[in-house]
Amino acid sequence: MNTLLVPLDGSALAEQSLPYVRTLAGLLGARVRLLRVITETPNDDLLAESIGSAYGMHEPLTIQRERQQHTFDMLRQNAERYLASHAELMQADGLDVAVDVRFGPAADVIVEAALGQPVTMIVMATHGYSGFKRWALGSVTDKVLHATTTPLLLVRAQPES
Repeated sequence: MNTLLVPLDGSALAEQSLPYVRTLAGLLGARVRLLRVITETPNDDLLAESIGSAYGMHEPLTIQRERQQHTFDMLRQNAERYLASHAELMQADGLDVAVDVRFGPAADVIVEAALGQPVTMIVMATHGYSGFKRWALGSVTDKVLHATTTPLLLVRAQPES
């Protein structure tokens, strides 16, 4: 079965790919897999917190880990709810939709998700940065484009006026 992988970052700009996804999925009889990549992990500051804790500057390490696990769980739950709301709308249109939440560097996780299960196409919005802004901020789309052989449909997102 055809599958469209649709990375969403929670922004209105990224969601501009969804009308194209609905049309393509309907025409191809494709399954839609909505992917939310959370780029912050609860352990990002663990080393700094551990050092601070060793010098009596912060809370005990066990409490830090519990707090970080709680943060991890909340990020995942929020991402799942976000994707579920979009999935419900698409399912109401008769589409087969699955949701997937993962942690890590966005481009790497998108490529990994495309390789992990057969994906016909990755459909994603691009913010359209160029020049210095693109260099400074990086481009997830550019990284995905260069790291995968899976076809991509790129939607040039337009800022809302």
